[in-house]
Amino acid sequence: MTNPAKQPLPNENVIRFETLVNGVILHLRRDIRGFQLERLKTFNIEPFDTTSQLPMAKLQITLKSDKNIPGGSQIAVYAPRGFIFTCAYFRTQVLATTTTCYTKQNLARFTVDSQDSKPPNLMMGITVYATNPQFTPQPNFWGCDIISPLGSFVD
Repeated sequence: MTNPAKQPLPNENVIRFETLVNGVILHLRRDIRGFQLERLKTFNIEPFDTTSQLPMAKLQITLKSDKNIPGGSQIAVYAPRGFIFTCAYFRTQVLATTTTCYTKQNLARFTVDSQDSKPPNLMMGITVYATNPQFTPQPNFWGCDIISPLGSFVD
C-alpha cells in the first residue's frame, strides 16, 4: 500500500480489500474507512552551500508537529543516499542544549532531553553539518520521524 501524495477528502478516504488466488476473488470488502495520515506540520531543510563533495556543508532543519513531543523522544532525519551527516558542531534552537546527536551515513538522530518535552505547534530548529554527495541523488527525498521514548511514532 502506498500513501497518497495529499490528504484525501473524507468521502474519498476508503479502502478496497480483496484476496486473489489465480485471478479469482476469494474475499472482498469494500468501503473500509481510511484514516488520517500522520504528518509533520512543517519540515524544512535549508542548505547553505550545495558544492559537490563539500565536507561540513551546513544545513538548517526546521520542524513543527501538531502533537505533544515527550521528553526522551528521538527526531530522526533521513537524507538521500550520498549525504553523510556528522554530529560535529550541531546546534539546536528551542530544544535543550542537552539534546544528543547520533549519525550513521545519511541518518541523523537527535534525542531530546528527558526533561524537555515540547507542546504542540512549537517551531524547533537543528543546525547540522553533512558531506554533500558528488552528484544530486535521484530520488532526492528527505524524511523526518519523531519517535517517542517507548518506540511509537509521534509524527
